[in-house]
Amino acid sequence: MRCPYGAISIFPFTGRVCSPLFSGETRPGAVDVQEENPAGLRRLDARYIFEGTDSAGLPCLLYVENDGVLTGYEKPGEVLCAYPRFMTDSATLGPYLSQARFRSELHLGSGELEIWVYDVIDEHHSAQ
Repeated sequence: MRCPYGAISIFPFTGRVCSPLFSGETRPGAVDVQEENPAGLRRLDARYIFEGTDSAGLPCLLYVENDGVLTGYEKPGEVLCAYPRFMTDSATLGPYLSQARFRSELHLGSGELEIWVYDVIDEHHSAQ
């Protein structure tokens, strides 16, 4: 939707993650909402739930909210930084993932979007 006051775009998507901490696939309903103001500043807000297994091999759900901003001046191939939040029913991952210690990078390569998540305090826990 576009109007004189801005624009809203909604993109449903699917995805998967495979890391030492968690492996799984998105459940139906994953969506990326992009809100653009009249000046061209675009706010990204992706929300989704993964269903999979935690590092202990137990089944769990992992909710992700990943927020970022596009200025409209990004160059092709430039990495977009965003800020993810997590919530999980995994007793193993919950205490770690509930902390505000993560950043993410959005990489567009070979037609697919890759999101790399980094622990800004302990880079040894970084995962794609």
